[in-house]
Amino acid sequence: MKLGMVHLMCEKPFDSLEQWSMSFAESIAVNSGFTKGVVEQVFPDLAKEKDLQIVHPCVDVNPKKTETKDDIVSVWQDRNILLSINRFEKKKDIGLAIKAYAGLGKHGRKGVRLVLAGGYDNRVMENVVYHKELVKLASGLGLKTATTKTIVAALNVPDDVDVLFLLSVPNTLKEMLLNSARLLIYTPSNEHFGIVPLEAMKTGWLCPPDDVERWTAVMDKVLNKMTDDQVTKMGKAGVERVKNEFSDVKMAERIDGLIDGMANYTKEGCSATLCILDDYYHSSIGHCILTVPGAAVTSIIYNAKVYETYLWDHRQPTELGLLRTLGFFGFAEQTSQEKSYSTEIEKKERFGAVVVGSGPAGLAVVGNLLEQKKGPVLWVDIAPLKYFGGGRLHHLYQAVPSNTKVNYLKELDQEKTCRIAVAASLGTMLGQGLGPEKGVVKFLGRVQRASWSDDSNWDVKLTSPRGEGLPSLSASSDLLFLCTGSHPTSDGIPDRSAQGIVSLSLDSCLNYRKLAFAVRRSMQERSDPTEKFTIAVIGASHSAILVLRNIYNLATSRNQEFQNVRIKWLTRHELRYAEERDGWIKRDNTGLKVSKYLEKVKTSPETEQEDQDKHLQGCNLVVHAIGFTKNIVPVIERDGTALDITYDHETSEFADTEGKKIKGLYGAGIAFPEKVVDPEGTTEYAVGLWKFMKYLKRVAPTWTA
Repeated sequence: MKLGMVHLMCEKPFDSLEQWSMSFAESIAVNSGFTKGVVEQVFPDLAKEKDLQIVHPCVDVNPKKTETKDDIVSVWQDRNILLSINRFEKKKDIGLAIKAYAGLGKHGRKGVRLVLAGGYDNRVMENVVYHKELVKLASGLGLKTATTKTIVAALNVPDDVDVLFLLSVPNTLKEMLLNSARLLIYTPSNEHFGIVPLEAMKTGWLCPPDDVERWTAVMDKVLNKMTDDQVTKMGKAGVERVKNEFSDVKMAERIDGLIDGMANYTKEGCSATLCILDDYYHSSIGHCILTVPGAAVTSIIYNAKVYETYLWDHRQPTELGLLRTLGFFGFAEQTSQEKSYSTEIEKKERFGAVVVGSGPAGLAVVGNLLEQKKGPVLWVDIAPLKYFGGGRLHHLYQAVPSNTKVNYLKELDQEKTCRIAVAASLGTMLGQGLGPEKGVVKFLGRVQRASWSDDSNWDVKLTSPRGEGLPSLSASSDLLFLCTGSHPTSDGIPDRSAQGIVSLSLDSCLNYRKLAFAVRRSMQERSDPTEKFTIAVIGASHSAILVLRNIYNLATSRNQEFQNVRIKWLTRHELRYAEERDGWIKRDNTGLKVSKYLEKVKTSPETEQEDQDKHLQGCNLVVHAIGFTKNIVPVIERDGTALDITYDHETSEFADTEGKKIKGLYGAGIAFPEKVVDPEGTTEYAVGLWKFMKYLKRVAPTWTA
């Protein structure tokens, strides 16, 4: 009691000061009716004097250029996920979700897992103690539990685990969870603003926290009594509600309305002022953060005590000028506060190395440079910073199976492959952990050119991908690494649209959902939907077989709209399989690693174009899976003269046309792999994440300027 009185006495003067300062504003906005009530309670005089207006925060509803929902592979596809995302604090009442889940009974929980994810810091006693209490609660109710902190461990817990605790999981895994969950459960009380309770009110599933049986009944309804179509419809309705009422346009309209009302303000000597109270926090009111459900998170339970809504902040790193990172002189710094941007560059930053390319090979190079103590490292790419370390694997190929067994990921089944999503997520997780404190500066932009001189080594010119008129920047380094990657080959592919044959990109066809969308859209344009619909696949290596598999699965799916899909496979090669030998794999880098294949149309290298023209007649779509082409690399100069460069696949070095080594320039990744010779004398190029690392570990000690 005495402590409470002391706290109140200390707080009162500050409340009075805040109330006095806000009284000078002509208009005051709050983010919800709940917050409005808090303000009226804490600042009663202000509430009487001012008309508090509600301006709900917005959600970014614009489609992302770098990713789509189809890029996110469902987690635990063979089971239904009940998901809760909350910090591990007592006021979140997470135990309510465990009790309700236990109430389903063993039969009702079959094929279902309760996932409890959220913020956890082992330095915070409440987090540690409350997590232990929740584990004890679940065990006491006969539920088997597991606790993980990494993506690999989370994706591979034993099948008999009922309750999975995910402690401080990365954003990548949160997105995967939200796009995989059947039901999003939200147990806390007293929120300032939340999309979740808004959606819960729409479903009619607001449940009081003391009625566990009602929570169990809602879980049972979603799991066992609602059809997939009903659940999907409900989820889409929620998304539309957010788009219509909580977009940036809607928020701007509300703020414009407040400003319009102030336009005629004429107090002498003053200009009109708008004060916005966003997420106002007061010690007597509970405050939490929650996530906005995606279309796949189709339904929500929420505590009936709350009648207003709140939005989890999904803001991306601050975009100021050219850099969105810490510690690069003259540009934006992103810390807990935004800092200024300056175009006055009076000194050139000096780095131990510049790495161009943010894919797995770039990540491996950065790691080896740090291990060799050759930093600091400037890491450059046009990909969003949160995807550094993942590359095209994260952007486009998450649904693709890996080529080889995963014995380097010890928590997975050692005799099976895995989805590339697992490795890509590991890469982005590692990439997110590399920052200025580790000696790594990430730059969102391009390396335009790099010039070597014996006096200053590499002078690297950097440009931003955003807008004209921004200055070109320079950085100096001793070493320069090209990990620029490759893309599906498209050069030389004839345009057959005049014959009614539409080309599909290989990237899209390697993703089953994108393929289905593209095929459906093309089929809808036909006049007779009962006609045979033929998709041609040209190529014979691993990517071609994966495309054939996706099309075959599409044609044989339960979806009747694809029942007339047929496949025509054109290849000039016999099938080449990877074969396990004693301690090595024959055709490890080029052979097919799937057991199913389809009947093909054999073409001849001498008459390939004529064969294709003949056999493509009557086809509706065509996919070219004919390999990958190196991405464009920066202009490389020596003493101001541009060079044509050649890569040495054994040393990772580059040479000019005269064979003279280019000092301090190295390459890695799919564009610049290691050349290997198997025991039978066959030469191949080693492409694969582990192969990149093995190669780089060998050559890293030789990297010098």
